[in-house]
Amino acid sequence: MKRLLKVWLAVLAMFAVIGCGGGGSGPDLPSADENLTKFDTNNYKRAASTPFKSYELVNYVRKGPFDALGDAGFLADLNQIGQYYKVANEPVADTTETCPQGGTVNINGNVITFNDCKANNYTYNGTLEDSNNSLAFNLTIRSEGEGVETFILKGEASENGNVKELKIDKLKYQFGNKTELELTNYTLKETKVNSNTTKVEINGYVKYYIATGAISIKIKTLQPVVSINDECPTAGKIEVQGDNSTITIEFLSNKNVNVYLNGELKDTLEDCDALESYGEEK
Repeated sequence: MKRLLKVWLAVLAMFAVIGCGGGGSGPDLPSADENLTKFDTNNYKRAASTPFKSYELVNYVRKGPFDALGDAGFLADLNQIGQYYKVANEPVADTTETCPQGGTVNINGNVITFNDCKANNYTYNGTLEDSNNSLAFNLTIRSEGEGVETFILKGEASENGNVKELKIDKLKYQFGNKTELELTNYTLKETKVNSNTTKVEINGYVKYYIATGAISIKIKTLQPVVSINDECPTAGKIEVQGDNSTITIEFLSNKNVNVYLNGELKDTLEDCDALESYGEEK
């Protein structure tokens, strides 16, 4: 169990991206709509902001429900239960414990199963399964109190040397009863070049819901996005694919960002932070 929790926490750390910016079996996830949006001068800005919003969501999941679940007090309580393990690498006996605010968590072998497990104002259902250097997750997470948020996520995270990879089969984010963002067949690969420099590659499908409907895109990394000291990127190129149309986002050495629509330069933004609200009404 000790090994499982250590691997779990280490792998969860990889949910951090670049610095700009009830049942136990897990959810049955709907099929994604991969019909792509046709880009034009009316919608390209919102579409160009969608890749930013996708990895912003991944980072938000890490900082919110995953950090809450990884609270030192909760995990320390689990580690103190001696029957969970005899030696660090031994599979865990089938054991169920009460979560800090209600519900249960079951540990059996390398699988953690949450049943209405309440911790730090989130409720968890589903499973985490550790296998060598990877962690499979199939979870529904719901916040408590006002402004209820729901996260439905399924995928796998892995780490091999200086390379961390997150494969998301599905990630659906809801605020109240409204779905705001969906990621499908989405991968995030992070390579640590040195202590200060990270290269990030993002590929996959994203659906971003706005007042007038939804923007559906496919993201393709043309050149890895380079970030130094977790600041805005200084190199890299991402292509946003639509229905017979493309948007290219180019990160420059001075931290400016060029945005192209079908090969034509449309805007130069001051830095990556401007992508967050790009195209939104002031």
